[in-house]
Amino acid sequence: MTIREHFQRFYKRVTYITVIAVVLAVVLIDLRYPHLTGLQNLMVCSILGILLCVVLLLVFKKRFKCPRCGADFQKLRRAQRGRSAMDARMYWELWDACPNCGVNFDAPYR
Repeated sequence: MTIREHFQRFYKRVTYITVIAVVLAVVLIDLRYPHLTGLQNLMVCSILGILLCVVLLLVFKKRFKCPRCGADFQKLRRAQRGRSAMDARMYWELWDACPNCGVNFDAPYR
């Protein structure tokens, strides 16, 4: 498995975990509080979903680091493109190698 494939798989796992957690929270809130109106249920679930996504983002944030030098790709991308860049591509789609140490993303992952 290459470094690029590792990051792609991990990103997919994080996405699936987030979606499942939000859907599960919505279902549990709906079952636990059946007296809420549709709008109240939507608002509670939206707020809880946003909070859950933020928590999961913070938990998994440190996982996107270079396997060789440990450079944080988010900081490198922010320094390269600026904070307000609207490019939605991920690190392995933007770069072919780590900007800090130069390890190729097509190299084997440990």
